[in-house]
Amino acid sequence: RADEKWHDYQPFTDQLYFAVANGFPVAILPESCGIIIADFYNAAILREAPVKKIHQTRRRSQILRFAKTAADRLSRISDPRL
Repeated sequence: RADEKWHDYQPFTDQLYFAVANGFPVAILPESCGIIIADFYNAAILREAPVKKIHQTRRRSQILRFAKTAADRLSRISDPRL
């Protein structure tokens, strides 16, 4: 209830899930999100999240940013002087 920043994540996802422990009061979670019940060994989807496709421009931007970050990290591993 205190963490309201999850609203800011929704425009960047096709689906948004909350992962909670068994016994968590899932009734307090918003209907607009999916629910995953998880423990140390397993997880199960209790409620599927509705699909809301993000705009293609945003998707491309996110993929390119992810690829650049991965390439930069790989480059630093192979040559730490960079």
